[in-house]
Amino acid sequence: MENSILLDYKSVLENNKTSLVNAIHEYNSEDIKLNNYISEIESIYSNKLKDVKPYIMVYGIYNAGKSSIINELLGDDLASVNDKPETDSVDEYEWNGYTIADTPGVGAPIKHEEVTTEHLRRADIVMFVMASTGSNEKDDNYRRLKAITDAGKKVIIIINDKNGDLGSNDQELGIITTKVKENLRQYNLDSNDYVITIVNAKRARDGRIKNKPALIEKSNIQELKGIILSELKKTNNYIVINNAILDILTQINGIQNYLIAYDNKSEILALNNLLGNIRNSKKVLKSNMSEYITLKTNKLMPIVEADIWENKDNEDKISMVFNEHIQNLNQDIVKKLEEELAITNQDIFSHITDVTKEIEAKLKALETHKGEFTFDVNKSDYSESISESLSSNNSEIANLKEVLVTSKELLDAHNKDKSIMPLIAASVGLSSAETLSVVEVGSAVAGALAKTTLGSAILSTSVGGTLATAATTLGTAISTAMPYLAPLIIGFIGIKKLFGGGKSKEELQAEADAYNEAQMRQLEAMKDARNDLHNKLGYAFDGLITELQKEINKVIDELLGGYEKIYGEKISGSQQEKEAYDKVMTSIALSVSNYEELSLVLRNNA
Repeated sequence: MENSILLDYKSVLENNKTSLVNAIHEYNSEDIKLNNYISEIESIYSNKLKDVKPYIMVYGIYNAGKSSIINELLGDDLASVNDKPETDSVDEYEWNGYTIADTPGVGAPIKHEEVTTEHLRRADIVMFVMASTGSNEKDDNYRRLKAITDAGKKVIIIINDKNGDLGSNDQELGIITTKVKENLRQYNLDSNDYVITIVNAKRARDGRIKNKPALIEKSNIQELKGIILSELKKTNNYIVINNAILDILTQINGIQNYLIAYDNKSEILALNNLLGNIRNSKKVLKSNMSEYITLKTNKLMPIVEADIWENKDNEDKISMVFNEHIQNLNQDIVKKLEEELAITNQDIFSHITDVTKEIEAKLKALETHKGEFTFDVNKSDYSESISESLSSNNSEIANLKEVLVTSKELLDAHNKDKSIMPLIAASVGLSSAETLSVVEVGSAVAGALAKTTLGSAILSTSVGGTLATAATTLGTAISTAMPYLAPLIIGFIGIKKLFGGGKSKEELQAEADAYNEAQMRQLEAMKDARNDLHNKLGYAFDGLITELQKEINKVIDELLGGYEKIYGEKISGSQQEKEAYDKVMTSIALSVSNYEELSLVLRNNA
């Protein structure tokens, strides 16, 4: 169900665990310590993740399209679309770690409403569906919405565009939205209690069935997806899942440390320390950059909001200002990454210096005793024992020399330019020295960034969508203010015509009342427009933070991965053993990246 708009965290978790366990078992299925680590990870899954199940309640106006919305949440036609409730109970759908409840809804018989109320307490997310065609004025809807918010639940109000006005008659939808907000205010609900979004469920389904992304985009279902994800990040269930992922990453770090020590047959302590330092540097660097991106982007949002509002009458200016802000954000992030990498790089090279000194000492000792050998007295063929000892000694010397040559190449380059980093051709290890090259940090960052969506591409995806949504929302909200005020203005003009030129006290009062009413409505409309802009930018920037963090993590993995590739292989043993070690470490690194990415998506950026 890849068309679902819910985050399929459960499949990601299960697939990642399967890949990790299979890779480790393929490498060594009998090692007790490795199996203990795997058991700990299995325990986290069974004890901390098994019973976690976010509960999403789809509520609202009877026959407004609740089941249609559910089907788009699931990416499949599982919920029955019917004009009448079929049972006296809430229909629950289990999907990949979620429970989605389809309620009888407002307007159903009383016994249905009682059943619905019982499920409200369990809900992590409550979606209240209204249709754009009638019935959104009924008091029952707002009485029920008030009861939901009184229960401490924020409501995602979905106006289901049944007339197909979305994108072609947004002004009409804006008028409906404005009326809904006024009704909410009458029940003392403010913008902190709810968020409103407009979707066309039929268009979304057509896009899903016909595999037409353009229709899905025009249905606005992706905006609903972002809102749901942002709200789920604030729930206890997502917090529990994220904490479990962090525990899993701790166990994987133990596996990596164990494999480095276990497979380093030359027992060079400095090499073990170097590899451990590289992984720790990656972790610290990712954390620092994640914090920087969150703070920088959150600080930018109110500035962007103010600039858009200031230029609300000039769509072209809004686009230019917005793009300029995002480009500056991009440049600031890249600059910060370069600064942090330079510090990390210097630290790693100090460890490379230690490794080089230790390898030189080890080689000197091995060369000194090269003529010495030991043999197994229990073997009948002493010559075989002597041959094995000499072969092992020569192999270790050759491997140590290989690492030493590469280390000296790196150090020589580093002494000439303190900002260089190693780059290695994909899927090639140390065995081919010519595949190793060094570049300046800035160039390395630029090369790695070119493989991500962090630069201009991000403006055409998530950020571009943010701009379009924000600008459209603002323009629609403001333009709908005047049509909504039209009856009041017409009434004001009518009063003047009715009473002629001479105005009595009553006439003047009527004029003043009509004018004041129009002014009040206009102020409310503008306030609503600003609130809508704030809310939509908030959800969009939350998604932007996550995307930026994910792409920067990929850059860090690639850049510091060059060091791991150089020193991560066993420095002794056969080529087959080296390849096996490289394969398992690569698989583990991929698992780490996948877990980290899921953690970023689940984490609340507020």
